[in-house]
Amino acid sequence: MEKKATAEVTLTWPIPAEGGAEITKLTFRRPKGKAIKKALALLGPDAVNAILDQDAANTTRDKVISQLAGLVTTDKLDGVSDLIGDLCGQPGAVIDEIDPADYPAIFKALGDFFPGITSPGEGSPQT
Repeated sequence: MEKKATAEVTLTWPIPAEGGAEITKLTFRRPKGKAIKKALALLGPDAVNAILDQDAANTTRDKVISQLAGLVTTDKLDGVSDLIGDLCGQPGAVIDEIDPADYPAIFKALGDFFPGITSPGEGSPQT
């Protein structure tokens, strides 16, 4: 398995930037401890326990998606925007301007940093 320190996402819908420029790509760095702590705090203990079940065979992509649905509050969504922004060097306000069509590619890029949770394969807890 190839180790990646960054992941680049080309936006289908560029984000307007200062001075009339556009942001057409976001480059995400691999999340480190601070970002993981922030993500875990946003998710809360019940979601973390469900996602990272003691029985790794019970951790599935559907379970991850179900638990992420718990992030749908204004405060938590602002936290998610800030976290995504931290990982690509952009303020949360810029992340809030991302077109919904671009989110699947962003979440895939971030998920690819954690192949054991998000994709089937050797060493993966997904069934």
